[in-house]
Amino acid sequence: MVSGQLPEGMTLSAGGVLSGTPMALGEFTVTVRAQDADWRANIATAPLALTVVAPVFTVAAPAQSPAVVGQVYDAAFTATGNVGAVSWTLASGALPAGLAFDANLGLITGEPTVWGMFAVLVQGADTLGRLEAAPLTIVVSPTPVEISSTTLLSYLPMLALGVVTGPEGRAPFGVSTAYRNCPSAR
Repeated sequence: MVSGQLPEGMTLSAGGVLSGTPMALGEFTVTVRAQDADWRANIATAPLALTVVAPVFTVAAPAQSPAVVGQVYDAAFTATGNVGAVSWTLASGALPAGLAFDANLGLITGEPTVWGMFAVLVQGADTLGRLEAAPLTIVVSPTPVEISSTTLLSYLPMLALGVVTGPEGRAPFGVSTAYRNCPSAR
């Protein structure tokens, strides 16, 4: 190389091979010189222009995963082709109560306290100021209802009592009795 400078991370070998990973964006011009090993007076010089551009910047939402009231949920957005760190913002929509957005990591996490469907748009920006966004719809299901059934009397095998309990075994929502083929139980 006679003059100019390659971007940081790039090298030009004595055999004329340009290699490496550029660490800077922009246009770089160098003048290279080649000399015939057998005839030292045979010399040629030529300019070499190199343009380094940023890769395509994209943002992706995580695969849809179920969310349930009272259970841990997390969803991480990803970026590819970014130059430098990515800063994240919740561009539109609202998260369900109990979930929070981490702008440093592009992460939605927490334990939802309400059920429903919540649409958000998360935007990522790299250090070049390029913006990309990805939508995510979070479907939060209610806490599953648990039903326990016990037989009341051993001599009345057809009389059963069903108790419906709420989350974490809290007080029953209701009690129902079923009589089937119990001739003297009524």
